[in-house]
Amino acid sequence: MIVCFPAMEDNGLESRLSGHFGSAPWFIAADTDTNEKQAVPNRYKVHEHGQCNPLSALSGFKPDVVAVQGIGPGAINKLHSMNIKVLRVQAATVKEALEQLSAGNLPEMTLDDACKSHGSSC
Repeated sequence: MIVCFPAMEDNGLESRLSGHFGSAPWFIAADTDTNEKQAVPNRYKVHEHGQCNPLSALSGFKPDVVAVQGIGPGAINKLHSMNIKVLRVQAATVKEALEQLSAGNLPEMTLDDACKSHGSSC
């Protein structure tokens, strides 16, 4: 399974997680089957509220799961329409998030969990 984490930097497993999907500078993709990691820059981190295009932000890379601290309802709907599951993560780094995922501690996000604006703390 390929899991994508919005991150503040490209620092592998030690990358700090970003608080919001659409404005994250980087995405760290981790393949849980092969343990391979890949950093993908978010070329669309600056966008109008509600205009997040997840596949463009991910540079066409399609994960199975996106694990986030915060995400808008439009992005959740778009990811779900592409059969990409969205999970809520409460971790500081990609490494901690992967440990939580392995332990089965990442609940699926619903529209009720979504950020209402880019200025919210999610």
